[in-house]
Amino acid sequence: NNFSGGITMRRKIFYSIILIIILLFTMGADKKNDELKRMSVFISNFTEANFYDFDVQRGGDEGMTHFASPSENEGLIFFGIAHNLINNSKTRIKNCPDKKCEYGSKIIDSKFVAESVRKYFDLPVKHASILGNLPEGAEDGDPADEPEQAHFDGKNYHFNPATFQSDTVLYADVQKVSRQGKIITMSGEIYHSDNKSIRPATFTATAKPYKFANKDTWAILSLKFSWKE
Repeated sequence: NNFSGGITMRRKIFYSIILIIILLFTMGADKKNDELKRMSVFISNFTEANFYDFDVQRGGDEGMTHFASPSENEGLIFFGIAHNLINNSKTRIKNCPDKKCEYGSKIIDSKFVAESVRKYFDLPVKHASILGNLPEGAEDGDPADEPEQAHFDGKNYHFNPATFQSDTVLYADVQKVSRQGKIITMSGEIYHSDNKSIRPATFTATAKPYKFANKDTWAILSLKFSWKE
């Protein structure tokens, strides 16, 4: 009887150990999946605004936009407006209070634009109006001919929402992650928001661990698309 009881006890211990291993494995898998989801949301903040093929350097590859360069300041402002229009329209986007609203029907406080750029790029913004593309027939170099995509009045940006919205919204699906020192590399596929099976490109992004508003997140370092044939 004692021998039989010993076997039963050893079986219970064995099964308990197996159960603990399974639970630890499941918890580890869940933690990894949660991280991939968070990273996917992070990268999607750029892709949904049609931002790709860029880095935060001052120069380098001609095929990339270098947002640390002063000449790309307008692009950062564009991101700050587009990001808030997509994600914070109810709390940060207001109706234009002017009667004519010659620069667009909506406004956003410039502090929110700067905050979003700092949060995702860890870069400063020099506030200024964003000039659009020259209309057909206009002479290059004449500022009067360049329409404003967003007008900065010293506090707020005035803009037309259609300028900052796209017919096709793309999201990121982070599938692989690697780390080298403080640099994190994320890679995966881009998909259409209205049809997850449509995946027109793959991507590789690098980011750094970053604390913003006392929360652990990442700041982007680069994002490169590779379009599928």
